[in-house]
Amino acid sequence: MKKRFLISTLLLIIGFQNLVGQPYGLNFSGNEVINEERTSLMLGTKNGICTPNNFTLEFDFKLNSIRENYFGYIFRLIDIHDRNFDLVYNGSLKFIYGETSLPVTLLNDSTGLFNRTNHLLFDFSLTDQSVSIQLNQQEKITVKVDQLTLDCFELHFGQCTKNGFRNKDVVSMRLSDVKISSQTNLLHHWKLDETEGKKAFDQIGSENGVVTEPNWTIKNYTEWKNISETSWPGIISIIKNKADRSFTLFTNSGIQQFEPQSDTINLRTKEGKFTIAHGDVAIPFHNRNLNAILRLNSKNVFLFTNDSANRTIPNTENLTEYWHHNTYVYPEDTAFVGIGGYGMYTYKNLFQKYSLKTGEWENLQLKGEGQTPRYLAGFGTASDGITSYLIGGYGSNSGDQLLKPQNYYDLFKINWQENTIEKVYEIPVEDSEPFVFGSEIIINEKEGTFYAVVFNQLKFNAELQLIEGSLTKPEFTKLGKPISIEFSDVATQVSLHPGNGLIYCTVINHDASINESTLDIYSIHTPPGLVPVSKNDFSSAWLLLPLLAIGFTILLLRRRKKQILPTVKIDEPAAAVQTEEQTIVATVKAEKPRAKIRLFGKFQVLKKDGTDFSKSFSPLLKEIFLYLLLNTLRYNKGLSSGKLDEIFWFDKSKSSARNNRSVNIIKIKGLLNEIGGIELNKKTGNWEIDFDSEKICIDYADFLKITSGKNKISKPEAEYLKTLVGTGTFLPNLEYDWLDSFKSEISNKVIDTFLKYTEDLKVTEHAEEMIEIADDIFLFDPIDESAMILKCKALHYLGKHSLAKNTYELFRKKYEDLLSEKYAYTFSEILE
Repeated sequence: MKKRFLISTLLLIIGFQNLVGQPYGLNFSGNEVINEERTSLMLGTKNGICTPNNFTLEFDFKLNSIRENYFGYIFRLIDIHDRNFDLVYNGSLKFIYGETSLPVTLLNDSTGLFNRTNHLLFDFSLTDQSVSIQLNQQEKITVKVDQLTLDCFELHFGQCTKNGFRNKDVVSMRLSDVKISSQTNLLHHWKLDETEGKKAFDQIGSENGVVTEPNWTIKNYTEWKNISETSWPGIISIIKNKADRSFTLFTNSGIQQFEPQSDTINLRTKEGKFTIAHGDVAIPFHNRNLNAILRLNSKNVFLFTNDSANRTIPNTENLTEYWHHNTYVYPEDTAFVGIGGYGMYTYKNLFQKYSLKTGEWENLQLKGEGQTPRYLAGFGTASDGITSYLIGGYGSNSGDQLLKPQNYYDLFKINWQENTIEKVYEIPVEDSEPFVFGSEIIINEKEGTFYAVVFNQLKFNAELQLIEGSLTKPEFTKLGKPISIEFSDVATQVSLHPGNGLIYCTVINHDASINESTLDIYSIHTPPGLVPVSKNDFSSAWLLLPLLAIGFTILLLRRRKKQILPTVKIDEPAAAVQTEEQTIVATVKAEKPRAKIRLFGKFQVLKKDGTDFSKSFSPLLKEIFLYLLLNTLRYNKGLSSGKLDEIFWFDKSKSSARNNRSVNIIKIKGLLNEIGGIELNKKTGNWEIDFDSEKICIDYADFLKITSGKNKISKPEAEYLKTLVGTGTFLPNLEYDWLDSFKSEISNKVIDTFLKYTEDLKVTEHAEEMIEIADDIFLFDPIDESAMILKCKALHYLGKHSLAKNTYELFRKKYEDLLSEKYAYTFSEILE
């Protein structure tokens, strides 16, 4: 037992070592999310932070480059006399004591606050009644402050919930290394290097902080984030564009251009008549502004430019012999090679080259020890364009599926200039679970390593594990937590893609029973957090005993007794934190936990305990459920069985449609029963959704209540509507023919309701709110003229003339691009 403990502890220390140098901090969710999801860090709310007469507060921060970051609090420091010292961002940093704005200007250009990590330092001198402020290495600026009494205080970063000081406007930022010191003595240090939980540990003092809605930076490097879940009719293929973070998706309805911004997905469509078949692979030719669809089975290559998708790709009835083959593109995009694959019970090891110059095919004969026939191998090319690596896969020595199929764990190096292939090594796996590779790996030749995802191909409920492997030695290390997927052999495609500071993983699953494909895109920040691989040989473990001693010393220091400091008991208001582990006590009776169905921003279903239940809905179940829910809420009536059959099973016989309907209705009822507070019934003779608003919250139902009246909405209703639509447009990643009318009506209701509300707003009193409303309208109509005028006038009144002009120019360009006509009014005219 002791030996196991020692080994586990040693591995833990090795893992800790691997995290050294990893970016850390606390990411604050701000105005871009609803109020309840905004982040707060509360320090000193239990016993107060008590300091000598003179002390220093310092921390590192970086603002996030998002449009909602035009105004918000960074922190509020509140003393026992209820005097406040605030740091606010509204285009520049503002320092406020009580109700007075201090005359401090640190930056003429605030873009630096977004582009790098900044260090901000405050020297508070109660002796001199002054505050000195220093940003980065700039000269300190000192200002006199009357009645400065900050001997004991609370410190609230982000959202503040203290009575009398509540704020909802929060800057989206990353915060780290908050320190309080006196002369040369460090009194408190909140490093903010936690990986989970709602506690921020004080590494020097005893004032552990409390966090609400935490998003720890390290998690971005150790956990994948699902940034897109979409479904498409038919078979699809995807490529990663080299120049930026965007993807190009080839579907039966044309080309879809995915552009991830801030880890989300925007979509742009180019028309085309495609019929993507099994085994078809999209190939990018980055140097030629050209893409191709390769149908290796019939040796068809369909070429077209990126600017125009007016291309027809015909259907084929032939089942492919080349599932999961890899592809290589020559430098200068002169040719490409299809490598290996599987089909008709046979594994392949061919290198089939196609020349774009001659339009001819040839089978390459590479010199050296070639790979055995296989598929599900990983393939990647170094930056020189002529050196590639092929690793792993599943196949057999003969190529015959019946004759001892097996997993392969060998790495091959290919030189395309010399047409050579050599075996570099074979990974010894012994009794471990079998695994194969995603089709693309990322080569880092400078470090002599590669990134890949591996998974057990024998499991339906599989896990994708990111690894970093060596290009010269048979060893690899696990990175981050795995992704759970459903693997259906040739119906599933897994690929890895490099990005700007990110690694993307795409997973495509095709459901032949309904001829529909789902696409999930995941991202993780680089460099990913390391997880040590279990090793069988611990003969060198004794060398790590000094590290073990250091680890135990750190733990003892964490648990040492509190330092003796002068403390003053702070009377806890109703909204203060009772203990470090408890949530904030509201001044009104706390709302009972409710389940939630969110349709604005993206489709999301949360159980009352906060568990995300969204993925339990398959693409078909999701569409049926949404069709029933939206029609029930909007028209207050259900749908007949015949109508459901007409929409979802029009191509089936009556008996087949009835069977399909019954099976899916039963599945939906089961899911709703698990959520609680909502059900699907047929009490009126039609299928309709029934729900209890005390047990479940549906944002679309709330939206209809606010926007369906004839009168102008009230101030609280406007605030709630801004919160609702601020999360995003209505079901942005879902495209159904029947959904268009709902989306159009919602867009019109949002715009009309907001514009009606702003009729009574005066720019001299409500400029910030007018900007916020205009931005919300732009989400639904980027060329709404009234919203543009509203925002420009508000920005102009606030003295932000360049921002006002930029808003106008951006609108004018979009207007002319979309409508193919010039905008009639000048910037000066719209301000009149």
